[in-house]
Amino acid sequence: MADQPSRSSLVKLERLNVSSIPDSTEELFDVVDQADRVLRQAPRSQVHANKWLHRASHIFVFNSRGELLIHRRSATKDECPLMFTSSASGHLAAGEGYEVAAVRELEEELGLRSTIEFLTVLPANGAGTSFEHSGLFRTTTDDVPTFDPGEIESGEYLALDVIHQRVSRNPELFTPCFRALFAWYLQHVGFQPSDSKGIETPTLGQITIYPLKSFDPLLIEKSLVLPSGALQHDRQFALIDDAGKIINAKRFAAIHSWRVLLDPFTRTLSARQSDDDVEHHWDVDKERSLIEAWFCERLATGVQLVEDDQGGFPDDTSAPGPTVVSLATYQTVATWFPGMSLESVRLRFRANLEIHGVCPFWEDRLYGVGDLARPFEVGGVQLAGTNPCQRCAVPTRDPSTGQVWPEFAKEFSRHRADQLPTWAARDRFDHFYRLTVNTRAITAGTVIRVGDRVVQSFDTSSVSE
Repeated sequence: MADQPSRSSLVKLERLNVSSIPDSTEELFDVVDQADRVLRQAPRSQVHANKWLHRASHIFVFNSRGELLIHRRSATKDECPLMFTSSASGHLAAGEGYEVAAVRELEEELGLRSTIEFLTVLPANGAGTSFEHSGLFRTTTDDVPTFDPGEIESGEYLALDVIHQRVSRNPELFTPCFRALFAWYLQHVGFQPSDSKGIETPTLGQITIYPLKSFDPLLIEKSLVLPSGALQHDRQFALIDDAGKIINAKRFAAIHSWRVLLDPFTRTLSARQSDDDVEHHWDVDKERSLIEAWFCERLATGVQLVEDDQGGFPDDTSAPGPTVVSLATYQTVATWFPGMSLESVRLRFRANLEIHGVCPFWEDRLYGVGDLARPFEVGGVQLAGTNPCQRCAVPTRDPSTGQVWPEFAKEFSRHRADQLPTWAARDRFDHFYRLTVNTRAITAGTVIRVGDRVVQSFDTSSVSE
């Protein structure tokens, strides 16, 4: 299991317990799986020969001018000799954590001691990352580095745009890991120097609940996470037909044009058809039969209004927690369809928690390969992302009229596949008509609020679906 690095912390160097290493001069590595869970230990030569997944740490060292130090690897290196790479980098020894290894490599390769800041762990992606899960850190210092001649041929500080031009023109001169990490850095931080302005600050920007399943949303400032994992009042009510099936927009497209809002706080329901100037108002408890009659007349089926105030009526009963998406994701999807507004995208995909201060498709890092669910925190609540949500016919329709956008699912899937981020677990996409992330609660009974910080954990071995 990978350690969870703390941000902006100076770590005391920890040495591996050498008594646990066999009597050999060859390094031992942790062999891990795609989810970065330790499987066993093996000598370095075996790990590389068999292309087993393992771990490495990289440090981007900036000077006060915002220039990044890159170095050219020694000609004697067994991997990628004379290629340019990160300021400092190296494998994790068996039992070693990403942050400890980063501090060690910074001192061993460059002779530097400096406060490091954790950025990400980039999942292994075959030869594209040298079969390594790569922890990325950064630091700023004007101390002069002392290069280890056994590791480094030469080094220089360059502006990020200069490095970007060189990588674009001659990618073969740079190690695969560096290219992947540098691309991640530019996407998430941009061409900014090593300061706090460019770091992602995931924040809960909007909470939306849908008190009556399949009908209009309600924006709220805070919500209690119930023991079931659901947000209080979300999908608390539903309409069912004579066969006991949920009445929703998948089955009855006409309801897109109806404005129906159930207020769970006043326990009242308002309803109006698009061609009707009259808006009806009912008390949910005292006038339930009138509500059911109004829907029955328009749907030509028996209708019953039912309520579950503990778990609601989620689509995914194995992951009944709030659905998650980033604002940047919604903004990006809107650009795929000329003329489509941000609000239209919101109403089509109907997520509960909208995360601000992050990049597009940030939420795709909240689940792992296979059945791995990745933990994260919102305020004081621990949740686990389980899977990218499979979409139905609803997003293809205008949320106000029900009019179908031609080729919506096809165009969406094409863009989604083209822009799937490197951190997304591709094996979870049997098709690409998926957006937002389903969750379940690890802890509950706590209120989350707009403005809460969102923190992803890297303890990925303890949560599975």
